[in-house]
Amino acid sequence: MSEIPYERDPDRYLADAARTLCVDFDGVIHSFSSGWKGTTNIPDPPMPDALDWLLKMQGKYIIVISSCRARTPEGAQAIRGYMAKHIYAHTGDVEVTTYFMRDLVVTGKKPGALVYIDDKGFRFSGQFPTEGAIEALTRWNKEFLEGDK
Repeated sequence: MSEIPYERDPDRYLADAARTLCVDFDGVIHSFSSGWKGTTNIPDPPMPDALDWLLKMQGKYIIVISSCRARTPEGAQAIRGYMAKHIYAHTGDVEVTTYFMRDLVVTGKKPGALVYIDDKGFRFSGQFPTEGAIEALTRWNKEFLEGDK
């Protein structure tokens, strides 16, 4: 599975969106502690607890990794390779890894979803943020990353 065929089946799109978790890659799954190194260069380990959480959620939800890296076939394949490598290293189980990778969706698009999990998001609650509020936003993991230095 690589893309959900939304445009061909609107009913499936709505049904799938109601049980889809859309998860950003860099800064959410991939710790991104080295910063951007290129579309296919993904050098850092996963965030703590990311793999356990993904494995637990996969049985209940459709997991979609959405990333600008996946806007190219090479970037999407790099994410898939990263996930396969780290899921296998984490579980030591070929069957678990195969099952996880079979159902994983990686896309450069923003699909319909029940929830979006992103390190750079702003929760809209009816009022738009001020310019000052936008400029004050920082990545959640800024302190996490600086603590390693």
